[in-house]
Amino acid sequence: MLKRKNCSLKIKLSSQSKENLLKQSFLLKNQLSKLFIPFTSINMPKSKVKLTLLRSPHVYKKSKEHFALQCNSVVFYVSCEFNMLKFVEFNSSPDVLVSITKVR
Repeated sequence: MLKRKNCSLKIKLSSQSKENLLKQSFLLKNQLSKLFIPFTSINMPKSKVKLTLLRSPHVYKKSKEHFALQCNSVVFYVSCEFNMLKFVEFNSSPDVLVSITKVR
């Protein structure tokens, strides 16, 4: 009989909307704690991207528009068997991106 080793997983939630990200991370924390799965959560700093576009295609380079994109993210480090993770539901809103990677 083979024993399965415990593995570490990194679950990253990222979104431009902070409210939806907080809601999704709260749901994930509740599900992991109900299943008695040990985890740690880390709030990552905001990543900002600033874009500058010219309004006119011909001349008037002084006429510019500035845009800023912000991305909020939370990282969960979960140490559990991979089979236990299938009980966790990832019912995220459309603007929350969920990515799961294996960490050694």
